[in-house]
Amino acid sequence: MYGVQFHPEVTHTPEGQVILGNFVLRMCGAKPEWSMASFLTEAVEAIRRTVGDSHVIGAVSGGVDSSVAAVLLHR
Repeated sequence: MYGVQFHPEVTHTPEGQVILGNFVLRMCGAKPEWSMASFLTEAVEAIRRTVGDSHVIGAVSGGVDSSVAAVLLHR
């Protein structure tokens, strides 16, 4: 089991993109077969399948995670 416990994605981390690439592609074995556009489409479709005709109440804390969730729910 491997983990990364700091923020390699920020611009001030030396070689951060290399660290992420090695972790995700080499260690985890993920394939770079997705795009942000396909993620958005698939996430919205998955939410629609899960929710069906029901209603969803979402709350936003002001952080990035809940803001992204709110945008996905809105779509």
